[in-house]
Amino acid sequence: MAATDRNPVNPNFLQPNKYVLNFDRLPNMSYFCQSVSVPGISMSETPQSTPFVDIFAPGDKAIYDIFNVTFLIDERMGSWIEVHDWIRAMTFPEDFEDYKGLSKLNKAATMVQTKTPQYSDATLTVLSSSNIPYVKITFRDAFPTTLSTFIMSGKELTKIPLYHSKYLNILSHHRLLVKDANFKLNRMKRLKWEYYTGKLDDEDLNKHGWEPFPYVLKSEITTYLDSDEDINKYKASKAIHEEIVTVCEAILKELHSRTFQLKSFIDWEKFIQGV
Repeated sequence: MAATDRNPVNPNFLQPNKYVLNFDRLPNMSYFCQSVSVPGISMSETPQSTPFVDIFAPGDKAIYDIFNVTFLIDERMGSWIEVHDWIRAMTFPEDFEDYKGLSKLNKAATMVQTKTPQYSDATLTVLSSSNIPYVKITFRDAFPTTLSTFIMSGKELTKIPLYHSKYLNILSHHRLLVKDANFKLNRMKRLKWEYYTGKLDDEDLNKHGWEPFPYVLKSEITTYLDSDEDINKYKASKAIHEEIVTVCEAILKELHSRTFQLKSFIDWEKFIQGV
Protein backbone atom coordinates (compact mmCIF):
# COMPACT_ATOMS: atom_id res chain seq x y z
CA MET A 1 0.00 0.00 0.00
CA ALA A 2 1.39 3.37 -1.01
CA ALA A 3 1.83 6.11 1.59
CA THR A 4 -0.66 8.31 -0.25
CA ASP A 5 -3.35 5.62 0.17
CA ARG A 6 -3.28 6.20 3.93
CA ASN A 7 -4.06 9.91 3.61
CA PRO A 8 -7.59 10.98 4.55
CA VAL A 9 -10.02 11.79 1.77
CA ASN A 10 -10.78 15.14 3.39
CA PRO A 11 -7.87 16.60 5.43
CA ASN A 12 -9.87 19.60 6.68
CA PHE A 13 -10.59 19.82 10.40
CA LEU A 14 -14.10 20.09 11.80
CA GLN A 15 -15.00 23.74 12.37
CA PRO A 16 -17.02 24.11 15.60
CA ASN A 17 -19.03 27.07 14.32
CA LYS A 18 -20.20 25.35 11.13
CA TYR A 19 -23.57 23.87 12.11
CA VAL A 20 -27.30 24.50 12.03
CA LEU A 21 -29.68 23.38 14.78
CA ASN A 22 -33.42 23.09 14.17
CA PHE A 23 -36.07 22.20 16.74
CA ASP A 24 -39.55 21.47 15.41
CA ARG A 25 -41.07 23.09 18.47
CA LEU A 26 -38.58 25.97 18.88
CA PRO A 27 -38.57 28.12 15.73
CA ASN A 28 -36.33 30.80 17.30
CA MET A 29 -33.64 28.33 18.37
CA SER A 30 -31.98 28.10 14.96
CA TYR A 31 -31.24 31.84 14.88
CA PHE A 32 -30.26 32.41 18.52
CA CYS A 33 -28.32 29.17 19.12
CA GLN A 34 -24.73 29.83 20.25
CA SER A 35 -23.38 26.37 20.98
CA VAL A 36 -24.38 22.73 21.20
CA SER A 37 -22.70 19.80 22.89
CA VAL A 38 -22.99 16.62 20.85
CA PRO A 39 -23.76 13.93 23.44
CA GLY A 40 -21.04 11.46 24.22
CA ILE A 41 -21.73 7.75 24.40
CA SER A 42 -20.58 5.20 26.93
CA MET A 43 -21.15 1.50 27.43
CA SER A 44 -21.78 -0.52 30.54
CA GLU A 45 -19.43 -3.31 31.56
CA THR A 46 -20.32 -6.78 32.73
CA PRO A 47 -17.89 -8.29 35.27
CA GLN A 48 -17.22 -12.00 35.09
CA SER A 49 -15.84 -13.57 38.24
CA THR A 50 -12.78 -15.81 38.12
CA PRO A 51 -10.67 -17.39 40.88
CA PHE A 52 -8.10 -14.69 40.34
CA VAL A 53 -9.35 -11.32 39.09
CA ASP A 54 -12.62 -10.23 37.55
CA ILE A 55 -12.74 -10.06 33.79
CA PHE A 56 -14.86 -7.35 32.25
CA ALA A 57 -16.84 -7.99 29.12
CA PRO A 58 -18.75 -5.50 26.98
CA GLY A 59 -22.21 -4.78 28.31
CA ASP A 60 -25.45 -4.61 26.38
CA LYS A 61 -26.49 -1.02 27.16
CA ALA A 62 -25.34 2.19 25.48
CA ILE A 63 -25.71 5.40 27.50
CA TYR A 64 -25.79 8.83 25.85
CA ASP A 65 -24.95 12.07 27.64
CA ILE A 66 -27.39 14.96 27.87
CA PHE A 67 -27.80 17.18 24.80
CA ASN A 68 -26.97 20.73 25.97
CA VAL A 69 -27.82 23.85 23.98
CA THR A 70 -26.72 27.43 24.71
CA PHE A 71 -28.70 30.23 23.13
CA LEU A 72 -29.09 34.00 23.28
CA ILE A 73 -32.25 35.63 24.56
CA ASP A 74 -33.86 38.16 22.27
CA GLU A 75 -35.24 41.40 23.69
CA ARG A 76 -38.79 40.01 23.57
CA MET A 77 -37.54 36.86 25.35
CA GLY A 78 -39.17 34.71 22.68
CA SER A 79 -36.39 32.11 22.64
CA TRP A 80 -36.53 31.78 26.44
CA ILE A 81 -40.35 31.74 26.67
CA GLU A 82 -40.57 28.89 24.13
CA VAL A 83 -38.51 26.58 26.35
CA HIS A 84 -40.11 27.83 29.57
CA ASP A 85 -43.66 27.24 28.37
CA TRP A 86 -42.70 23.81 27.05
CA ILE A 87 -41.41 22.70 30.46
CA ARG A 88 -44.31 24.31 32.28
CA ALA A 89 -46.88 22.63 30.05
CA MET A 90 -45.30 19.19 30.61
CA THR A 91 -45.11 19.50 34.38
CA PHE A 92 -48.48 21.31 34.89
CA PRO A 93 -47.27 22.98 38.11
CA GLU A 94 -50.65 24.49 38.95
CA ASP A 95 -53.37 22.35 37.40
CA PHE A 96 -54.08 20.00 34.51
CA GLU A 97 -55.26 22.87 32.36
CA ASP A 98 -51.63 23.86 31.87
CA TYR A 99 -51.08 20.56 30.07
CA LYS A 100 -53.31 21.84 27.28
CA GLY A 101 -50.63 24.40 26.62
CA LEU A 102 -48.71 21.74 24.73
CA SER A 103 -51.28 21.85 21.96
CA LYS A 104 -51.06 25.64 21.89
CA LEU A 105 -47.29 25.42 21.62
CA ASN A 106 -47.63 23.08 18.68
CA LYS A 107 -49.84 25.55 16.86
CA ALA A 108 -47.52 28.43 17.70
CA ALA A 109 -44.63 26.52 16.17
CA THR A 110 -46.72 25.63 13.09
CA MET A 111 -46.36 21.93 13.89
CA VAL A 112 -48.58 19.06 12.91
CA GLN A 113 -50.60 17.83 15.86
CA THR A 114 -49.19 14.59 17.29
CA LYS A 115 -50.30 12.13 19.92
CA THR A 116 -47.18 12.93 21.95
CA PRO A 117 -47.02 16.75 21.99
CA GLN A 118 -44.55 16.74 24.89
CA TYR A 119 -41.78 15.62 22.52
CA SER A 120 -40.07 17.31 19.61
CA ASP A 121 -37.48 16.18 17.10
CA ALA A 122 -34.26 18.18 16.74
CA THR A 123 -31.84 18.11 13.81
CA LEU A 124 -28.18 19.09 14.01
CA THR A 125 -26.63 19.62 10.57
CA VAL A 126 -22.83 19.75 10.46
CA LEU A 127 -21.45 21.85 7.61
CA SER A 128 -18.16 21.73 5.79
CA SER A 129 -15.77 24.65 5.46
CA SER A 130 -17.68 25.52 2.27
CA ASN A 131 -21.04 25.41 4.11
CA ILE A 132 -22.00 22.13 2.47
CA PRO A 133 -24.12 19.81 4.70
CA TYR A 134 -22.01 16.75 5.50
CA VAL A 135 -23.56 15.08 8.53
CA LYS A 136 -27.12 15.25 9.84
CA ILE A 137 -27.84 14.08 13.40
CA THR A 138 -31.49 13.68 14.38
CA PHE A 139 -32.56 13.61 18.03
CA ARG A 140 -35.91 11.83 18.24
CA ASP A 141 -38.54 12.70 20.85
CA ALA A 142 -36.44 15.31 22.63
CA PHE A 143 -37.78 17.32 25.54
CA PRO A 144 -36.21 19.91 27.88
CA THR A 145 -35.32 19.04 31.46
CA THR A 146 -33.52 22.21 32.58
CA LEU A 147 -33.70 25.89 31.67
CA SER A 148 -30.70 27.56 33.27
CA THR A 149 -30.80 30.78 35.25
CA PHE A 150 -29.84 33.98 33.46
CA ILE A 151 -28.79 37.20 35.16
CA MET A 152 -29.74 40.73 34.18
CA SER A 153 -27.42 43.37 35.61
CA GLY A 154 -26.37 46.88 34.66
CA LYS A 155 -23.52 47.12 37.18
CA GLU A 156 -20.88 46.67 34.50
CA LEU A 157 -22.06 49.87 32.87
CA THR A 158 -21.08 51.83 35.97
CA LYS A 159 -17.42 50.96 35.26
CA ILE A 160 -17.46 52.88 31.97
CA PRO A 161 -16.02 56.10 33.48
CA LEU A 162 -13.12 54.11 34.95
CA TYR A 163 -12.41 52.43 31.60
CA HIS A 164 -12.70 55.77 29.82
CA SER A 165 -10.18 57.40 32.16
CA LYS A 166 -7.80 54.44 31.85
CA TYR A 167 -7.69 54.35 28.06
CA LEU A 168 -7.65 58.14 27.77
CA ASN A 169 -4.45 58.21 29.83
CA ILE A 170 -2.94 55.45 27.69
CA LEU A 171 -3.94 57.32 24.53
CA SER A 172 -2.41 60.59 25.73
CA HIS A 173 0.82 58.87 26.80
CA HIS A 174 1.35 57.10 23.46
CA ARG A 175 0.47 60.18 21.43
CA LEU A 176 3.40 61.89 23.11
CA LEU A 177 5.58 58.86 22.41
CA VAL A 178 4.57 58.99 18.73
CA LYS A 179 5.72 62.61 18.55
CA ASP A 180 8.96 61.77 20.36
CA ALA A 181 9.62 58.78 18.07
CA ASN A 182 8.92 60.94 15.01
CA PHE A 183 11.39 63.58 16.23
CA LYS A 184 14.10 60.97 16.84
CA LEU A 185 13.39 59.33 13.48
CA ASN A 186 13.78 62.60 11.56
CA ARG A 187 16.98 63.40 13.44
CA MET A 188 18.41 59.96 12.67
CA LYS A 189 17.46 60.32 9.00
CA ARG A 190 19.40 63.59 8.80
CA LEU A 191 22.45 62.06 10.50
CA LYS A 192 22.39 59.03 8.24
CA TRP A 193 21.97 61.18 5.15
CA GLU A 194 25.07 63.14 6.15
CA TYR A 195 26.82 59.86 6.91
CA TYR A 196 26.09 58.24 3.55
CA THR A 197 26.91 61.46 1.62
CA GLY A 198 30.24 61.86 3.43
CA LYS A 199 29.25 65.17 5.09
CA LEU A 200 29.37 63.94 8.68
CA ASP A 201 32.42 65.32 10.51
CA ASP A 202 34.86 63.26 12.56
CA GLU A 203 33.42 64.48 15.87
CA ASP A 204 29.95 63.06 15.08
CA LEU A 205 31.48 59.89 13.68
CA ASN A 206 33.40 59.29 16.90
CA LYS A 207 30.33 60.22 18.99
CA HIS A 208 28.19 57.53 17.35
CA GLY A 209 31.02 55.04 16.85
CA TRP A 210 30.64 54.96 13.08
CA GLU A 211 33.37 54.33 10.55
CA PRO A 212 33.59 56.63 7.52
CA PHE A 213 31.35 55.32 4.76
CA PRO A 214 32.67 54.91 1.19
CA TYR A 215 31.31 57.29 -1.39
CA VAL A 216 28.01 56.21 -2.97
CA LEU A 217 26.02 57.57 -5.88
CA LYS A 218 23.28 60.07 -5.11
CA SER A 219 20.67 57.73 -6.62
CA GLU A 220 21.69 54.98 -4.16
CA ILE A 221 21.32 57.01 -0.97
CA THR A 222 17.57 56.35 -0.69
CA THR A 223 18.20 52.60 -0.82
CA TYR A 224 20.74 52.82 1.99
CA LEU A 225 18.43 54.99 4.11
CA ASP A 226 15.47 52.62 3.65
CA SER A 227 17.53 49.61 4.73
CA ASP A 228 19.43 51.30 7.55
CA GLU A 229 19.11 49.37 10.82
CA ASP A 230 19.12 52.41 13.12
CA ILE A 231 16.44 54.20 11.10
CA ASN A 232 14.24 51.10 10.96
CA LYS A 233 14.42 50.76 14.75
CA TYR A 234 12.86 54.20 15.14
CA LYS A 235 10.30 53.41 12.43
CA ALA A 236 9.28 50.23 14.28
CA SER A 237 9.01 52.11 17.59
CA LYS A 238 6.83 54.78 15.98
CA ALA A 239 4.61 52.16 14.32
CA ILE A 240 4.00 50.38 17.65
CA HIS A 241 2.92 53.57 19.40
CA GLU A 242 0.71 54.55 16.45
CA GLU A 243 -1.02 51.16 16.61
CA ILE A 244 -1.68 51.58 20.34
CA VAL A 245 -3.13 55.03 19.65
CA THR A 246 -5.46 53.56 17.00
CA VAL A 247 -6.66 50.80 19.34
CA CYS A 248 -7.28 53.24 22.21
CA GLU A 249 -9.26 55.56 19.93
CA ALA A 250 -11.47 52.63 18.87
CA ILE A 251 -12.02 51.59 22.51
CA LEU A 252 -12.91 55.13 23.56
CA LYS A 253 -15.36 55.38 20.68
CA GLU A 254 -17.08 52.19 21.84
CA LEU A 255 -17.15 53.41 25.45
CA HIS A 256 -18.71 56.68 24.31
CA SER A 257 -21.58 54.78 22.71
CA ARG A 258 -22.12 52.88 25.95
CA THR A 259 -22.76 56.08 27.86
CA PHE A 260 -26.25 56.02 26.39
CA GLN A 261 -26.72 52.59 27.96
CA LEU A 262 -25.47 53.99 31.25
CA LYS A 263 -28.06 56.76 31.08
CA SER A 264 -30.80 54.18 30.50
CA PHE A 265 -29.57 52.16 33.48
CA ILE A 266 -29.62 55.23 35.74
CA ASP A 267 -33.14 56.09 34.58
CA TRP A 268 -34.24 52.54 35.34
CA GLU A 269 -32.73 52.64 38.84
CA LYS A 270 -34.59 55.88 39.48
CA PHE A 271 -37.82 54.33 38.27
CA ILE A 272 -37.66 51.23 40.47
CA GLN A 273 -36.80 53.40 43.47
CA GLY A 274 -39.87 55.54 42.87
CA VAL A 275 -37.99 58.69 41.84
